[in-house]
Amino acid sequence: MKTNYFLVGSLVASLLLAASCKKEDSTTSTTTPPGKSSTDQMATDVKQTINNTVEQAKDTGAKAVAETKQAASKAAADLSATTNAAVTQTNPEAQGLIDKAKAYIQDKKYEDALTSLKGLANTKLTPEQQKTVSDLKVKLQSLMASDAAKSASGFLQSK
Repeated sequence: MKTNYFLVGSLVASLLLAASCKKEDSTTSTTTPPGKSSTDQMATDVKQTINNTVEQAKDTGAKAVAETKQAASKAAADLSATTNAAVTQTNPEAQGLIDKAKAYIQDKKYEDALTSLKGLANTKLTPEQQKTVSDLKVKLQSLMASDAAKSASGFLQSK
């Protein structure tokens, strides 16, 4: 905004300076003040020039805003695509380990399921996969505790 004021002020000063440094005709007297119509014309010209400058500044600002919005949208789309590509690259391996853990739990191979889930420690997971792994760990702990309690109970009853 300050730049616009500076440009307008510079333009007005230049026009006034140019108007005052105008070479006069030798036939006119230097003591004769300019007529009211030439002053009015000069004021009209200055107003028109200022209006044109303001319109150009508005157009330039609008163009800059549009270009910035377009660049930001493109950058956001590129970032989203890059993030999705990275998640997609890591997800098949992680999903395979999760599926193995589920199969081990169904086969009551709790230690193998736990090992499979530990393999996900350094893997980037989607929020859904994180929730699934968390749920599997809770389920695995409760099944292991239940199985241990049954074993202890059976051991005590056999004596």
